[in-house]
Amino acid sequence: MLVYYILHFLLLFGLFILAKKYLELRAERCLAHSMPDEPPEINLTRQKKEVKKELIETWQEENKKTRKHFEQKRKQRKDKGKRRDSPDLGGNDRGKKRGKPKGSNGDTWRRPPEEQIDSVVHVHLKKCPQCGAGSDKLRKAGGTWDHVMLDLVVGKHNRSLVITKYILHRYRCKACKKLVNIDFGVLKNCHFGFGFIATVMQSRIESKHSYSKILVEFERWIPHLNRLISITSIIDWFKKHGAHLEEFYLECLKKLKEARYVHADETGLPMKGGNWWLWVITTTFFTLFLPHASRSRRAIEKFFEDFGGVLITDFWRPYLGLTQEQQKCLAHLVKDLKVIMMKGESTCQKLRARLKEDAQQKEEKMKENTVKKKRGRPKKRPIPLSEEERKECEETIRKERQKMKHAFLLYSFFKQAWGDENTPLSYQAKPEIRATEEDAVRQLRALIEKIEAEGAVDGDLKRLIERMRRHEPYLFTYLKHPGIPPDNNAAERELRPFVIMRKTSYDFKSEEVMDSFTLYLSLLQTCKKHGMDFGKALHLVLLGKITPVLKAIGF
Repeated sequence: MLVYYILHFLLLFGLFILAKKYLELRAERCLAHSMPDEPPEINLTRQKKEVKKELIETWQEENKKTRKHFEQKRKQRKDKGKRRDSPDLGGNDRGKKRGKPKGSNGDTWRRPPEEQIDSVVHVHLKKCPQCGAGSDKLRKAGGTWDHVMLDLVVGKHNRSLVITKYILHRYRCKACKKLVNIDFGVLKNCHFGFGFIATVMQSRIESKHSYSKILVEFERWIPHLNRLISITSIIDWFKKHGAHLEEFYLECLKKLKEARYVHADETGLPMKGGNWWLWVITTTFFTLFLPHASRSRRAIEKFFEDFGGVLITDFWRPYLGLTQEQQKCLAHLVKDLKVIMMKGESTCQKLRARLKEDAQQKEEKMKENTVKKKRGRPKKRPIPLSEEERKECEETIRKERQKMKHAFLLYSFFKQAWGDENTPLSYQAKPEIRATEEDAVRQLRALIEKIEAEGAVDGDLKRLIERMRRHEPYLFTYLKHPGIPPDNNAAERELRPFVIMRKTSYDFKSEEVMDSFTLYLSLLQTCKKHGMDFGKALHLVLLGKITPVLKAIGF
């Protein structure tokens, strides 16, 4: 089909050239016959154009059917509006449109001047990249071309830009009969080395910079180059190199099945104007982030199918039933009880101040008859409280103090979970004095019965007591398993870097970029756990050397 279109194109092009020559000759002859011997007042150029235009219109009318035929063929073509593959390119780029990507500024690569190039490297082949034949089967086919690449060499205290020009030599393989040359792999058609790409991605992931801030930062580092990268370039790098961490992701899943305990949590993820959720699963060995459109249990239930350890989470309902043994975060209970006490104290202070002010106001009013009135507008005072209002304020203070007392009892009880080794309910308690899970549940029930026996329980405190009863089997699991913490602070700390970055990045536009970004963020947090330099690890991952990184972090 492609040969058919090429032949028709050549035929039309030949016909057009012949028609053009014919029309020019005919126009000259017409002018020669129509010109008088002495035409002083005739504009020859204008007359020639008019005759030529008339002849072109005649030719178009005669070939109208031919042009209409090929126009119909063009409309019937299946790949209309798209680039058709040539025999040399193969079928990998089928359907790809030419031109700038959607949303790009349309700018092009600016080649650095020759005086800025640091080194020139001639690239020769040692074996055929197509069939693997040795150098004895390769012979030079003639012709070279160059490829300029920029890279950043990161030192201890500085970064230096290195510009290298690679001269690529072409060969013909005697075994497969193909023209071959060096293949740059994932850096094909890319003018930036792995050091440069790793530095940009590290600025985005570890430093939590926005895309626009990264561009400003690079302009400050390398001022003599007009335009190196764009936001579209950075996004493409995340899309292209995300697959390098697939092995890291699989190793994390293996470690998850072997872990004694796992922390899990979630936070909001703005995605394309909507709201997604970023889940985190962390252990002592790794941290794994998982973006998902749902906050329900189906987002992470597949990760805990064969998990036999303890799952530590907050009180979000979808976590219930994921695993047999769970530990709910007691720090959330302690925090909520502390909030109740602070609100009660604030309410009591305001009411006491109001009662005191009212008493002073009434006392001053009794002395008004004996004291001479001052000139000017009197100071505005609140309306005096009636006897019923005073009793209501005093009753509210009594209830708030009772609520604070009950909240303090529960606060002191759960606070023991972080006590020293001599505290029976502490997760650090000695084995000989360590309380059992049944003892802790019995003490909690007795404390709640005591609180309820003293009178009506406030609404906020009542909701917390109902939560304690609903999650009673999961409040003191840490007492059965020494070394397991009673809180979910580990997951909260892992989410904090992303929450900080979310304030500067606002909305995320691409699900593919987010999947890749969260994998690199997982690698960053995992490297921190093992004291490994993230910049070096990222450079090795981009080079495709994931195995040394996995060994360094204990996988």
